Amino acid sequence: QDLLVSYYDRTVCIVESEKTAIIMSIHCPDHLWIATGSKQNLKPEFFKTLQSRNVVLFPDKGEYHNWKAKGVQIEKQVKSLSISTLLEDMNCPAGLDIADIYGTE
Repeated sequence: QDLLVSYYDRTVCIVESEKTAIIMSIHCPDHLWIATGSKQNLKPEFFKTLQSRNVVLFPDKGEYHNWKAKGVQIEKQVKSLSISTLLEDMNCPAGLDIADIYGTE
């Protein structure tokens, strides 16, 4: 919560895993990285504190369509919402997350 207040102008990036949020905060420190803790926690009520923020969802490989479907309700809660297709556009195994890609560089 304190980071959200301190860095009000930064885009909030949502990932599933806490590990991924930590790794990505090192690789892309200009954004705030938050984990849902599980894909089941990607719910509109998770986004109540982000109502005036720009939000980008980074689903794990293979979860894009599920997160996009949930995004319909989530986008009503935030200033703007986009869903990254980075992993869906890559030829990589299902289940990989963005930290798996950045962690190998």
